[in-house]
Amino acid sequence: MILVGTACEDPTPAVQAFTERTGREVKDRSDTFGSIEELRQQNTLQGAFVRRALAELEAASEEERPRLELALRLGLQAMKEARV
Repeated sequence: MILVGTACEDPTPAVQAFTERTGREVKDRSDTFGSIEELRQQNTLQGAFVRRALAELEAASEEERPRLELALRLGLQAMKEARV
């Protein structure tokens, strides 16, 4: 099993429980960013990015929202990878 997507919490405990119960390997390729609200409160570049992205999302039409949500996820992923 391969986990993908974005998680708000660390999936490690669930992965361990699944592996212990089933004996099957799980590869975790998910992204964990934590709470968007927590990120919004940070006085960091990441916090500023989230505040700006959320403001644009709030003002966006329904047609624009999926594109802006993707931009938020990709931006957070890029910042995460840049720290490594």
